[in-house]
Amino acid sequence: MNETSNKYAYREFDTVYKRVESFLKERPETRNSDRLLYYHFLEDAYRRLELEQKYQDIPLPAVGLQAIWEVVEDAPDKSTVKRTRARIQNTEHRLLPTDPDVLRRRKLRKEDIRDWTLDVLPKG
Repeated sequence: MNETSNKYAYREFDTVYKRVESFLKERPETRNSDRLLYYHFLEDAYRRLELEQKYQDIPLPAVGLQAIWEVVEDAPDKSTVKRTRARIQNTEHRLLPTDPDVLRRRKLRKEDIRDWTLDVLPKG
């Protein structure tokens, strides 16, 4: 990756970080669900793109997939959002989940993934 693309990526990550942090602060329920957190990113993109006005004269079924694609294209990658949330909660120990069961399930999931990775890696 060259210096120009590094600067672009860092700007993108800084922007995503600020938005994730904002959602986690303003909507505590997003601390418990990456899906809900990402949904709010998509909702934000939908509003910013003003798709209701763009497609106002076309029946919703006819524009549904196109509108969804435009929203997904505008939003950051879901894995970037998830990793940013994980960094804030797991590394910085801030804006932690509000549901203790979420912490337990995430810990179990992490262990399951670790075990699976060790099982599928070539031995030796």
